[in-house]
Amino acid sequence: MITLLKDKVAEFYSDGEDFTVGKCILDSDDAVLIEALDLQGKWDGFYWMKKNTLTEVIYDSEYINKMKLYIEYWNDKKEQNDNHPTLTYSELSVNINDLLKLANQKNLLITIMRNDEEELDTGFIKSIENDKFTLECVDISSAKMLEILEVKTDEVVFAEIDSIDNRLLEYAYSKNK
Repeated sequence: MITLLKDKVAEFYSDGEDFTVGKCILDSDDAVLIEALDLQGKWDGFYWMKKNTLTEVIYDSEYINKMKLYIEYWNDKKEQNDNHPTLTYSELSVNINDLLKLANQKNLLITIMRNDEEELDTGFIKSIENDKFTLECVDISSAKMLEILEVKTDEVVFAEIDSIDNRLLEYAYSKNK
């Protein structure tokens, strides 16, 4: 069983050697919400993951020690204002349905990964009904409309909400309309 410590910087592994650096801010029996950090130690977004996809969480490594120093640097410089959450912590939830509704209400671009799918889907949630939702996908290569998917909520194993990458794509998409 993986131990999750709130507000402690860690490496979160879900598959293979790739990992996310961040802090667990909310967790439940089956999911975790992580405040992700980029390679420079700046806020990068909120990542929701099903716990059964986590393979390892490391709180003490040379890389984590370096990241803590990066975070300290940005906190000392007070220069992190250009990338910070637009969502308040009180709006966030570890419940995927709540996060989907929030993304829909605020018209936020969201990225998801589904069971047994290798590709991520990024788009706007257009409707939510009981156990499924409609995602109007945006092509991350061109920032143009791609397709509309109907997704069963219980198929979602990962969601990225209010992230820098999605804000940039959303801006490009709005300029391409």
